[in-house]
Amino acid sequence: MKRLPLVQSPMLGGRVLQHWRLRQRDDFADLVKAKLFVTKRCNLNCVHCGIGEAAFDGSTDLSTEQVLRIWQENPELQIVSLSGGEPFLRDDLIEIGVGAVESLPNLMVLTVNTNGYFTEKVVAFAEAVGSRMPRGTRLIITCSSDGPEPTHGTIRRDPESYARKERTVTALLDLKKRVPRLRVKHNVNVNRWNIETVADYIEEKEKRGEPCFVSLYSASRHYSHKKKHFQELEAFRAEIAQRTLLRRLRRTKSGLFPRRFLALAEGFYEEGERKQPLPCFSLRASVIIEADGMVRPCINFPVDLGKVQDFGFRLRDVVRTEKSNKTRELIRCEKCPVCWTPNEAFVTMMCNLPNPKLWKP
Repeated sequence: MKRLPLVQSPMLGGRVLQHWRLRQRDDFADLVKAKLFVTKRCNLNCVHCGIGEAAFDGSTDLSTEQVLRIWQENPELQIVSLSGGEPFLRDDLIEIGVGAVESLPNLMVLTVNTNGYFTEKVVAFAEAVGSRMPRGTRLIITCSSDGPEPTHGTIRRDPESYARKERTVTALLDLKKRVPRLRVKHNVNVNRWNIETVADYIEEKEKRGEPCFVSLYSASRHYSHKKKHFQELEAFRAEIAQRTLLRRLRRTKSGLFPRRFLALAEGFYEEGERKQPLPCFSLRASVIIEADGMVRPCINFPVDLGKVQDFGFRLRDVVRTEKSNKTRELIRCEKCPVCWTPNEAFVTMMCNLPNPKLWKP
């Protein structure tokens, strides 16, 4: 079998297998991943997101020093994801990225998701942080994409957004020749506004040697979504269940995990009663940290577990409180929103490697 990119390291592979074994006893190991939303500010006002409309001013964002403390107090982290809002609205993102590389001895993967609007900032970050990544690690930068122009510009409500994103991707692909740890992808969100054009767009990009990371529309409090967004989510679920789109997208993917994610998504959307495709490892192997420091199990389950700065920045203390224990039980019993989104699904798939359901055709 082909080696799995994210679990070929004995260190990371050992951790995810430990999580699988401990789950059988309703226990868990150290966190594998933390996703930090470095700001809720955004320069765009996308149709499928409520953050731009909410107009956050960044006044409650964690400071540079506080973010660096998170890295210093949680050396066990192996996968770190930086997102927003638009993370490159922060002027200290290079310092935050370098801090993660220097303070996390077990770091294997650092990912950043951006709308690609600020080309110079993104490229400067990629060069500064990517050049410091040790051998065997990866810096993955994904640029959010909603399909071809004019679809992308219409969804982003900005006529310049597509050209700026394309310019950033081109610059990063050129930089990749000099920064071997760098990986660049389009982060394509499949939603009701692009469902007619997105498959052709992804196939075109993949043929041109521009990899696409596929995500599926979801609605949650994290994105400041309103009632209309949750209504759109139900409509999207109903519509995609009637299509062969996911099967077609799966044929375009070369990676094992991306293919399995889409394969399991097919069953998830087709079933009348929503059930978790695999036992979820949110709040066992992964958490998210909001821009103000609030720790939650995942993007879709808005349970406030406490601010990381109130626990001395130690995530291991946050996830072992009585409230966290009760929340973990709710997730185990599927008394949560029950989702299948990449942020949660990819770590869940890693921790389910011994599970036959992961490999079921």
